[in-house]
Amino acid sequence: MILDYFSITELSTLTNKSRPTIYKYIFSYEKGDLNDIPYNFVRLFDFINKTNGNRKEIIKFCEDNFSKIDADQRINTIVRLIKENKKILDLEKITSYILEEIQKCQK
Repeated sequence: MILDYFSITELSTLTNKSRPTIYKYIFSYEKGDLNDIPYNFVRLFDFINKTNGNRKEIIKFCEDNFSKIDADQRINTIVRLIKENKKILDLEKITSYILEEIQKCQK
């Protein structure tokens, strides 16, 4: 269990997420419902379990993966938002916009 190794407050500080969000992610993770959790948190919880709570390694993992928003995290967030809202989004328009942006970058 994740909370055997870190408090909610510690995880909140290490990941820059609110305590209610951390509770929600842990609850979903422990139920096996990984679709409601950002991928980087699934990796963190897996890592915590794998290392049996080795604090030094987990803190390093969090520093490497949560201290700043990198491109991969932004992409994961965009994909999650699209999946969650696909019924109300114009996916053709989004695809067209992305392709246009790619073309601009390649010029």
